[in-house]
Amino acid sequence: MPYPTKKKSKAIRRNKREKREDVPKSALPTTKHRRNPANQLKKTPKGKILDREGSQYVYGKNSVLEVLKRDPKRVQKIYITRENQVRDKRLEQILELAKESLALIQYVPIQKITGLLEKEIAEEGDYIHQGIIALVTAEPLLSLEEWAATIKDKVGDTSRGLVIALDEITDQHNIGAIIRVAETMGALGVLMPKHRGGIISPIGSKVASGADKYIPLVQVGNMNTALNTLKQLGFWILGSDCNPETPPFYQYDFSDLPTVLVMGSEGKGLRPSIASSCDMLGYIPMYGKVQSLNVATATAIMAYEIVTQQTTKR
Repeated sequence: MPYPTKKKSKAIRRNKREKREDVPKSALPTTKHRRNPANQLKKTPKGKILDREGSQYVYGKNSVLEVLKRDPKRVQKIYITRENQVRDKRLEQILELAKESLALIQYVPIQKITGLLEKEIAEEGDYIHQGIIALVTAEPLLSLEEWAATIKDKVGDTSRGLVIALDEITDQHNIGAIIRVAETMGALGVLMPKHRGGIISPIGSKVASGADKYIPLVQVGNMNTALNTLKQLGFWILGSDCNPETPPFYQYDFSDLPTVLVMGSEGKGLRPSIASSCDMLGYIPMYGKVQSLNVATATAIMAYEIVTQQTTKR
């Protein structure tokens, strides 16, 4: 049989091409479109895996530094502005501790940090981040039962101690400032109303300046129940009252009196049901024309007097 001529050979090749065109090009395993199985494997990132759910931002040098000192495992990632090139002592400590804890560090424009905070606390719009924020795993508040078990023996042995309870105080600036006051006064804990899923917002944490990382924060669903529990542990309940006819709070003797200081919200004060649960009510005398105080300032004044009496021998 004779070999096919060159002309016939071209016809055969042309016929094969026509049959191949029946198959869509997108279905052909070309090198350009073929997936490399190695690229489909999840690569293990260096450092920590980010967990956006159940996390929150902490901002400001003091707040970021304190959480790195106390619980570095909670820190997932730290954003630092590129403009923050002048390193002070706090920033140097942050970078050193972040390296030890394997926290991710990213230098970003200042607009990036501002944008991240605006998404989380857009309703506030009042913050000074100092060019640094950290994404941290949110730390849930303690339950009343587990916290009470840890202080029972301490109160019984010393016959003293201070606990601050917040009755419907929800402003995060005030909450953060009160937490800071409570920690500096050596309080045993802060009782907080259940809100925002039992975590402190970035604003509250910033105002607290790291104090929220050291003092026990207790979530309370029913404040009356919590106060009754503390009464059984030996505490006496002092409620802050805005009525000038109420006795000045410093006239009470707190020297050997474990005390729960209950503060009400600005404007409304203590709820009637909470006031009736208090063993005593106290008023802060004022001598100026303005007869009102910010609730955090009032807390500082009363807490200082209570602790001073408890720690000073008379």
